Amino acid sequence: MSTSNSNDDDTKVVLEQTLFKTDEAFVYRIPPMMTSGGHHASDWDLANPVATCSVHVLRRDSDLLIKLLADKPKLNAPPGATEKYLFAQSKITLDFTSSSASSSAVTADANTNAAKAKLKIEHWVETVTDSSRYFVIRISDEKRNKEAHVGMGFRERNDSMNFKMSLQDYENTMKKEAMVISSSNSSSSNSSNSSNSRTDSPSVNTTINSSSGTTAANDNSTPPSVQQQKEQKQQRPPPPPPQQQQQQQQQRGG
Repeated sequence: MSTSNSNDDDTKVVLEQTLFKTDEAFVYRIPPMMTSGGHHASDWDLANPVATCSVHVLRRDSDLLIKLLADKPKLNAPPGATEKYLFAQSKITLDFTSSSASSSAVTADANTNAAKAKLKIEHWVETVTDSSRYFVIRISDEKRNKEAHVGMGFRERNDSMNFKMSLQDYENTMKKEAMVISSSNSSSSNSSNSSNSRTDSPSVNTTINSSSGTTAANDNSTPPSVQQQKEQKQQRPPPPPPQQQQQQQQQRGG
């Protein structure tokens, strides 16, 4: 696994991980599929491949790249010296997160990427019906925005098995990462809802008057003491004496 940094102001870390590598694979020009039964390697003229390449399968961030590297004569070098060049490449993009399905993309490129993200890996790599060592690869030229299909085969069966396992490893890893993202988003949403419910609830130190619809603070004043009660009683006017009460009653009766 390796990482590389760009020199831009916003440094971006690029994750690269090699999942499979072999020095020999055969690339074929294949005819169009005539029936829905699938591709047949026996129709490819297997004795005459168009190129013999090394195969590198590597993950770059969330994409999987299948690189077919061929040899060419090396310039300004002794006779017979060669160097590798990119013969063809397949770029696979799988995204199992729910955000990709509900994303509101506003550009044509974003819509195209969202549509590709929902495709299965068989969109880029197909097995043939008559052999376990041959595959149909969807290659792409991003500069020209073109795609094509080529046949690819391995001499050794172990190479073909390891190639398929690298594709499965990538797919399983993307599924696990999508589950982690989904779980994290769910936890964040639950935490936000809980915070909102606590903010909207009335505080403990307030009481709600249901009859008037107003809210007031609790009265924390203490009841009057016994001495205060006595002083309040002394301030009241005393009752009239009994004679005055009788005179008042007689006057009322007269």
